[in-house]
Amino acid sequence: MTIENVLIRLDAGEKFGLGHLSRCISLVHGFQCNSNLFLVKTDNRSLVESYLKDNIHISFELLTLDLEASLQEEIEFIARYYSSTSLLIVDHYNATEEYQKQLLARRITWLQLDSHAKINFYANWVMHGSPGATDSLYEPLRKNPATCFLLGPKYCIIKEPLLLNYSQRRVREDLKKVLVCFGGGNDNGAALECLKSLDFEGFANIEFNVVIGGFNPDYKDIQEFQNKGLIKIIEPNKLLDVMIQSDLALIAPGMMSYESAFLGLPMLLVTIADNQIINAKAWEDKGCALNIGSITAINASINTHIMRCNDSLREMSQNCLTLVDGKGVKRIVNEIKR
Repeated sequence: MTIENVLIRLDAGEKFGLGHLSRCISLVHGFQCNSNLFLVKTDNRSLVESYLKDNIHISFELLTLDLEASLQEEIEFIARYYSSTSLLIVDHYNATEEYQKQLLARRITWLQLDSHAKINFYANWVMHGSPGATDSLYEPLRKNPATCFLLGPKYCIIKEPLLLNYSQRRVREDLKKVLVCFGGGNDNGAALECLKSLDFEGFANIEFNVVIGGFNPDYKDIQEFQNKGLIKIIEPNKLLDVMIQSDLALIAPGMMSYESAFLGLPMLLVTIADNQIINAKAWEDKGCALNIGSITAINASINTHIMRCNDSLREMSQNCLTLVDGKGVKRIVNEIKR
């Protein structure tokens, strides 16, 4: 397939976070087209624009959609900028069956990024990089005979800054530093709830680094833990450095779980959304993480889970490095161009 321009339809901002934007930037860099158009639903255009300018090194244009735009308005918006040499990348949670049918009716060629495995698919390509994304799970959802499923961690997207730090991948031996991070937007209280559930007296020799931004509604409450000398708050732009230095990541099983696995960083996983359940179970099954469960069920046993990770830290770290090699974008681009 000849691709001259890429259209990317995603959600990003304070409410949505920037994870989907980050991985789509990696895909855009992989295709290396001269024309790259981001069609974004957002509650903070300046935040999205600033992130793009700081993280993309090829030409792009940003257009924003109204948060209340109807399905039909959105399809018309996409069709307006689509051409026969375009590839559309869809990376949001509202690409329903009807949404896809309308794209198909317009003869639009698209790659759809999924994390639920709960809807039927009509896309040309469907990608889900989770270790739990299997052919047996997705084949019953095929509604278009031409759909190609790109499944499993060999297709997971790793950001360029991490790839540039390939030499920093390592096996963790001792538990000295714990990263706590649940994304750059509203984390549904996950970071605060985890901190409240920790008995810090049991971990006097362990450093807890909490990566959160000012957009987090619980920022002031989390600052109280820092004021007491229990944690250190780190700004989001330092996240990569903290990940490289950490020995365990207390995170959600979303985008950051792939990045942690790539770096060999064992994980303690807390699900904050339904679409993360497949990932959480799969990482645990592959021996890369312990799955605590939903944020609504967090309790004092989180201390026990941390100690369990400590007992098998090396093995978990090795499993992470084996499972994710960082070549996902290259494989996706090659599949689509082929």
